[in-house]
Amino acid sequence: MGWTEDVSAEQTGSYLTIKGPSGTIDLGTLVPECNYNLEVNAGQIIGFLEGKNPTLLFRFILGLGPLASGSIEFPAFKHLRAQDDFYLNLGLAQRDKGLLSNLSLQENIELPARYHNFRLGEMGPDELARKALRDIMIPEDLWHARPDHVNWEIRKRVLLARAVVCCPKIVLLEDPTDMFPWEKLSVLFGWIKMQKKEQRATLLCTQNIPFALAVCDAVWNADIQSLQTVDQYLLSQGPEWNTFIAQMRKQLEVSCVST
Repeated sequence: MGWTEDVSAEQTGSYLTIKGPSGTIDLGTLVPECNYNLEVNAGQIIGFLEGKNPTLLFRFILGLGPLASGSIEFPAFKHLRAQDDFYLNLGLAQRDKGLLSNLSLQENIELPARYHNFRLGEMGPDELARKALRDIMIPEDLWHARPDHVNWEIRKRVLLARAVVCCPKIVLLEDPTDMFPWEKLSVLFGWIKMQKKEQRATLLCTQNIPFALAVCDAVWNADIQSLQTVDQYLLSQGPEWNTFIAQMRKQLEVSCVST
C-alpha cells in the first residue's frame, strides 16, 4: 500500500485523499489509532493542531516510507507518469532544516527548480526564485546573503519560499509559525492566503492554535478524529473563542494589507 493515482480530480477538485494510513519510518510510527480520514481539495487550507503525528503523516504523503495499512491517493496527479513530475507537485517546508550553508538565500530557493529543470512559461529558476523571495517579503539586500548571516525568521521565510518555487499543487508546512515573531505573523498569514489564491492545497501542523484557526478553512479535530470547518470547531470551544479568533483574523488581514 502507498500513494497511488486516481481518476477524478479534474471533475472534483480533489488533490489528496487520506484513508487511515499507518506505518513506521525512521522518524517514528504513525499508528492506526490516529485514523486520519480526509479529502483535501484545491485551494483548501487544513490545519493539524497536534504534535508529532501530522509530521509523520506528511512524510508518508511524500512517499518516504511504505504504508502498513490504509492509503494515500493523489487524484490530481492522474496524468503524471514520470516520478520527477509527481514530486514537483509536492512542496515541503520543514520546521528549521534544509538550507545549504554554502549557498545564498536565492540559490537555496533556486535549487529545486534547477534540479528538476523547472520553468513556468518564460520564467526560469532565477526568476521563479526572485518571485518567491518577493512573495514572502524578504528584503532584496539579503537575497545574496548566506543563511548563517541572517536571523532565524528570514531563514524560515526562505524555507517557505523554497517549498513553492516549483509551483506544487500541494504544500506541506511543518510548524510554520515557529520563529515568526508575533508582530510578523501577518506576513505568514498573507503568504498562506496567497497559496490559496493560487489554488494550492495547503496542509500545516502547528501548536499555535489561534493562528491556525484564523488562517485555515478546516482543522483536524483529533478528539473526535474528524475534519471540521473552523466554524464547526469553534462551536465546541465556546463563544469567547469565536470572538477572539474573529478579532485575530481581522487584525491579521488588516496588518497584511498595510504591510
